[in-house]
Amino acid sequence: MNGIEKITDRITGDAGRDIAGMLDKAREEAEAIAKKYAAEADALERDIIERGKNASRERVLRLAGVAELEARKILLGAKQDMLELAFAKAMDDLLRLPEKELVDLLARLAADAAEKESAELVFSQADGAKIGAKVVEAASALLKARGSASALSLAKGSRPIRGGFVLISGDIEVNCSFEAIMRSIRDELTKDVSDILFAE
Repeated sequence: MNGIEKITDRITGDAGRDIAGMLDKAREEAEAIAKKYAAEADALERDIIERGKNASRERVLRLAGVAELEARKILLGAKQDMLELAFAKAMDDLLRLPEKELVDLLARLAADAAEKESAELVFSQADGAKIGAKVVEAASALLKARGSASALSLAKGSRPIRGGFVLISGDIEVNCSFEAIMRSIRDELTKDVSDILFAE
């Protein structure tokens, strides 16, 4: 082997070793980079999955809260409807009282309202014609029995009320219609009626 071949072999051998060393180093760096990115990818994947789970849990909780609120609103609406029906039924029962019971009830109301004043009673057109005089007579008898000097009379005309009467004494009017009485006692009775209707 001559000198040039030796030098060439040596250069080739050195270059081969350098290339092999560089390839080994490149492989090591590539593996390190691959491991690093694989670890980052795994961490990112876990983070995305965890965030997705958290977001899902939050959404489920939010939807459950919305559903619970909606259920409460529906239940409250149903209870309100039942209360309305209960008070409407009470009004219907008042309007359907037998005549004697109705006259007695209205006479007591009129005597209580006119305890100290003389007054006129105004009824609906139908009640005025049917029971107006009877109520005035019965209420006057109650006032007399109580020792009251108040005098009651049946007013001319009528009012657009469903039941009961309006008591007029001078410039003062006392609305004793069934509608007004129901309105005035409704707030007071709502809790008791609710307790009866929705007792658990």
